[in-house]
Amino acid sequence: MTVEPSKIHGITFEYKHKQIQLGVDVIGVNNIRSTTLTDGNITIQTPEHFLAACYALNITNIKVSLTDCELPILDGSAWPFIEQMKPKCRPLTLSENWFNVSSNITFSDGESHYSAQPSDSYIIDASIVYQDRWVNTMSFRHDHSLATFEADIARARTYGFSDEVAWLKENGLAKGGGLENALVVTDSGYLNKPRFETEMVRHKILDFIGDMSMMNHRLKGHFTIERPSHRGNIQFMKHLLTLK
Repeated sequence: MTVEPSKIHGITFEYKHKQIQLGVDVIGVNNIRSTTLTDGNITIQTPEHFLAACYALNITNIKVSLTDCELPILDGSAWPFIEQMKPKCRPLTLSENWFNVSSNITFSDGESHYSAQPSDSYIIDASIVYQDRWVNTMSFRHDHSLATFEADIARARTYGFSDEVAWLKENGLAKGGGLENALVVTDSGYLNKPRFETEMVRHKILDFIGDMSMMNHRLKGHFTIERPSHRGNIQFMKHLLTLK
């Protein structure tokens, strides 16, 4: 994977000598455990951690060249992308495209529930619920800035339950997953050491930021997300755009 400046506005992915320009119209339909991008010819898998880092760094006008259809999982978080790209960022004199939440909004997709209300900043209140597991409920609030993203969100790794690993791999998911790049949850705790006490829900915030960035807007609003999922994030984002 290589990232280089581009004269084309936005983020362009290139794979097998074909390009996909990031936007709502190229989001794939299979958003169970990750997000996909497709134009009918090529499909790009799991861009959300990279896109969250791009949003936090306010990166645009780049071309991302891939040698595989799936972006590298690295350590399962957005931190390696931040580390590599931040020192190489240069300011551009471009007007920013903002989406400001101007009224109270509610939306649900299955068990995933979302609400938004006006705010002068980008705030995310997230909670996850696993009533049949020891985790039960976990919540975290993120008031977004580059500094808070780096400190509180960027290092949060993707997670999975130990009894789901076989199913995920059989279905072509978590192909690069292991103890070095995922937080593994067992029936009684964690198989490996968490980076934060609330790492699981923090990673859900990371995913939400990455998925929402596909709007190609900077965001202002107070978002409350309960049991968020990639599919729910994408459907919520599309609902917001119908209100713009």
